[in-house]
Amino acid sequence: MLNGLGLRNKHRVKVYVAGLYLPPRRAGALKEGDQMVFTYVPGTGTTLAIKGNDKITIADPAFGRMLFSVWLGPKPTQCGPEKRILGQ
Repeated sequence: MLNGLGLRNKHRVKVYVAGLYLPPRRAGALKEGDQMVFTYVPGTGTTLAIKGNDKITIADPAFGRMLFSVWLGPKPTQCGPEKRILGQ
């Protein structure tokens, strides 16, 4: 399915047109109350589950560190939840 087109001009000359084709979008977008659960397992990676169904596992440990640093890093973007996550 064609997602979009881009036209490259140079000195008023149409140089090329590029198109991006992607698979059709899947139905079943997240709704209020749906849960996304991220689970990190050393040696396996970070798994994303949506509504209880595993969707993807990213093996790179750097991804897990980056993701969880949002709440547990030295400068969390969210204030407060890290204390509850850590049981404080």
